[in-house]
Amino acid sequence: MAIQMDFEYEPGQSGKRRVYRVLAPGLNVRFSGLNSVFGIVDLSAGGMSVRLPNEHQFEIGREDTVTFQIKNKLIAPQVKARTLRLDEGKNIAAFEFVDLDERQVIMLDKLVLALQKHNIKLGM
Repeated sequence: MAIQMDFEYEPGQSGKRRVYRVLAPGLNVRFSGLNSVFGIVDLSAGGMSVRLPNEHQFEIGREDTVTFQIKNKLIAPQVKARTLRLDEGKNIAAFEFVDLDERQVIMLDKLVLALQKHNIKLGM
């Protein structure tokens, strides 16, 4: 007997999340304009959120080139990120990736998939 699945997906009106995000424990990001490494909270092929110190230099709309790393090992290509939101209460900033070429999109998709598999393995 076939299972009947008749439904239509209608995304919420908030529009905050455009693509699937995964938790990113241990993944860090370095912004070319800063000398600090920030821990990534979550990541998608379209953007990320990072933990911020109390004092930071981020502003809405700021663009910077970012590099991903795990334990000082660089991974994925450099990409350009634009600051979308700053949540000072939670010390978190949200970024969207901009001007991605096809290679960068593929590498980010692979990175997100690898994190998703890792999280499943850990039961997250």
